[in-house]
Amino acid sequence: PAKMAPGKSRMEIAAVALDSESWRLVGEPSQVELESRTAAFVVKTTLVPLYVAVEDRKRNRFVTGLDKQAFVLKESGRAEAIAHFEKDTDDPVTAAIVIDESRRMAPHLGVARVALADFAASLRPIDQGFVVGFDRQVALRTDLTRCKGCLVAGVLGSRSVATAEVNPSGRLMDALEAAAFRLSSHDGRKILVVASHGSDSGSRIGADRIAELARRFGVMVYAFGVNVNEAVSDAEMAKITTDPGAAEKVLKAAGFGKLYREKDDEREDIKDRFEERQRTGSTLEALAGASGGRAYLFDATKDTPIDMTVAVKVLRNELAHQYFVGYYSSDAESRGLREIEVSLPGKPYRVRGRSAYVPQ
Repeated sequence: PAKMAPGKSRMEIAAVALDSESWRLVGEPSQVELESRTAAFVVKTTLVPLYVAVEDRKRNRFVTGLDKQAFVLKESGRAEAIAHFEKDTDDPVTAAIVIDESRRMAPHLGVARVALADFAASLRPIDQGFVVGFDRQVALRTDLTRCKGCLVAGVLGSRSVATAEVNPSGRLMDALEAAAFRLSSHDGRKILVVASHGSDSGSRIGADRIAELARRFGVMVYAFGVNVNEAVSDAEMAKITTDPGAAEKVLKAAGFGKLYREKDDEREDIKDRFEERQRTGSTLEALAGASGGRAYLFDATKDTPIDMTVAVKVLRNELAHQYFVGYYSSDAESRGLREIEVSLPGKPYRVRGRSAYVPQ
């Protein structure tokens, strides 16, 4: 497809083309015809934009160079025609960088800052972003800007709460909601990059609300979950509350050596904390998956700062090789959530992108 004119969105270009064609073919319209055309115009120019990555998971790489004919797109099980298609799209990125500054995140904040600053420094001149920090409050650290140095300074200048609190976690979901709303008014690619321990305390909303907003606004969530361990077996979990000796071994292997206590009345509390770590990791994965993004989970007892830096490079590589797939829905009547499926029949690749949207 032809490149967009400066300052013009795909919707604006489609509007100009449709309007000029209508007047050339029909001539002077009546008021009834004008109203009819206006209704049809709104439907035809409601472009549903999708940004997808194609992954070859066996070779651990992104697949580039595929043609539009290779893709099949369905909305709620119904085939839709792909109207706009771009390989390695260069559409601008608007990035919300969200940093967990809570006391629980404090031991890992330095590593997270370096990785996110690296991401901010990699943004192109046409990209823009802002920085949000949160603990018990949500604060805008750097307002929307194309200045990479300003974004890096906002990331590196984020603070950590050192004071003792009843609950050391922060308002993760409130911060994600604020970031999603700030992203909602922008065109092009909208991504939310968050580094967090994953636990939440005090937020007014839950993860389901964030998933809904991500779908509604077309925001892709990329989560860096710090100090999240893999789950252990049910048998091992059972030992935590029945066998103190086995509990110590299991918990130390899972990175809970400092939290372990031999007193029986404290083992249940340790089990709760362990399960919270599993649960928060799953929450970050669920949010990222629902939005078409990705979650990178790190265990501070095993992984190194280099691992998070490498993950940021993978994210940058993904943004450089995304496909733009746009279509006009053939369903002009239905409201509510619509499922989207983009596939590559006959090819052993995984397509990752937005899985649903809500008509505006």
